Amino acid sequence: MLDPAAVGVLRDGRAEAAVGLDRHGGRVPSVPDARHARAEVEAAYRAVEEWRRFEPDVDLYVAPCYTQELPAEDADELEVRLRFSEFLRWVNLIGWAGLAIGNLQLIAPHDETALAAGLAWVRG
Repeated sequence: MLDPAAVGVLRDGRAEAAVGLDRHGGRVPSVPDARHARAEVEAAYRAVEEWRRFEPDVDLYVAPCYTQELPAEDADELEVRLRFSEFLRWVNLIGWAGLAIGNLQLIAPHDETALAAGLAWVRG
């Protein structure tokens, strides 16, 4: 059975989605907006799949986990989350392994490579 909130409504001759109004400032996205968003999402999925097939020339990458000052302890998480995940997020998206040691991130296409590098780092 369809949830009535998930069923589109007809307004001014355009079908519009009535889902998530509270999250979108009360704006009801029109079908052309939804098609545009869908095309962007599909392009993003294609790009992620392309990156997942990428075979690097090296076994391990080293990168910072974050590149800005840490926020105050009482900072609004929603305001800082994206900035602080920008150097970490792509690793998860493409399915690679990432191991953080302090502000250092060991990144590899294979779990065992990142884990071995982390173990070697710890052992000195």
